[in-house]
Amino acid sequence: KEFNILRDQASKFTLEEILVNKGFVAREDSLAIQNQSDIVVVSTWNTKIDVGVIPGKIYECFLLKKPTITITNGTEPYSELGSMVKKAELGVEVNAMLDSKIEEDKLKTFILEAYQASMHHSKFEVQYNLEYINRFNYENIGIHWPNITDNILISPKDKKGLNFNSLV
Repeated sequence: KEFNILRDQASKFTLEEILVNKGFVAREDSLAIQNQSDIVVVSTWNTKIDVGVIPGKIYECFLLKKPTITITNGTEPYSELGSMVKKAELGVEVNAMLDSKIEEDKLKTFILEAYQASMHHSKFEVQYNLEYINRFNYENIGIHWPNITDNILISPKDKKGLNFNSLV
């Protein structure tokens, strides 16, 4: 189902031929595929109701330190996912609900840099923020686990729970 949606979107730009449906793959295979990629694309949505949706794929991007494009759809721009990628200095956030020319230019610039690196037979890399990325490794999560669970269970904001801002 998801692949069909992606193919429909790509067909509007006659790009459906470049897509490969690998179906569901094991995590190790997913990491290998991403590691072979020049750029990883992670999408999310952001609305007044569904705010702070962070796909687990972003943590794999952090692990691999791969250049990343985040695409945010919905009604509210500036997702938490996009903020994380900016802080990690891994790539660019594209907001579907903002001025399309500005968002298009950001995306074109990022992809052009990757293309130029490829044309010079070099690897496209970004100068990532290792200090920020390391906040999400297993060792740091283990150290902060008691605080994380406390924040999940009791939000300081409303005392109702589910606050994930400990590491972000």
